[in-house]
Amino acid sequence: MEKIKNVFKEDSQYKVFLLSLLAMGLSTGLSVNHMITILIALFGGWIWQTVGMETLFIISAVLGLCNSAYAAAIKVEKKAV
Repeated sequence: MEKIKNVFKEDSQYKVFLLSLLAMGLSTGLSVNHMITILIALFGGWIWQTVGMETLFIISAVLGLCNSAYAAAIKVEKKAV
C-alpha cells in the first residue's frame, strides 16, 4: 500500500482513493448478495414444493450451523491498545 500512497501528491487524494475502493467493494458485495438471495428464495420454493417444508427447514438449519462454524473459524488480529 505504501507504493500506492506515494503516487498521490496529497494525503486527501489518497483518502478519496481508499474511499472509492471501499464504495466499489460494498456495491459489488451488495449486488452479489442480492442476486444470491433471490436465487436461494427460488430454490427454497422449489424444495418446498418438491420434498416438503420439513426438508427445507432442515437444510436451512444445517446451512445456518455451517455459517456459524465458518464465522467462528475466522481469525481476527488483536491490536495492541
